Amino acid sequence: MRRKIDLSQLRKTMWELNRKRGLLQHKLHRPSRMIIGSILEVWKRCSNRECRCYKRNERHGPYLYLMEPHEGKHTTRHVRRKDWARVKEGVERYRQFQQGLAEIRKINEAIFDILKSIRDSHLERYE
Repeated sequence: MRRKIDLSQLRKTMWELNRKRGLLQHKLHRPSRMIIGSILEVWKRCSNRECRCYKRNERHGPYLYLMEPHEGKHTTRHVRRKDWARVKEGVERYRQFQQGLAEIRKINEAIFDILKSIRDSHLERYE
């Protein structure tokens, strides 16, 4: 039950996928410090009747919070203003790392499918 496929094209595609995966692995194998979570920027209104936020319907802020997974739930922690840049960069590095992992997973699946096609093109039924 051989199926006619273009083996040279499949091998070329697989070679390109392997090259792309290698570049991604090289990029990801020595990451900088990362912070898991998401950044929330919050503007608040206080209850002081003399405050501008109460009188003019303006809000205080922004305040930065880090929403991070903890024991199956999400916790929210306030980020000190002096740490904003470091926390934002760490969260962004984590997001980019996760994107790289997802891309490697897709490449691996594509290579797996190509190898199955090559295998299937060389199968024969014993009669």
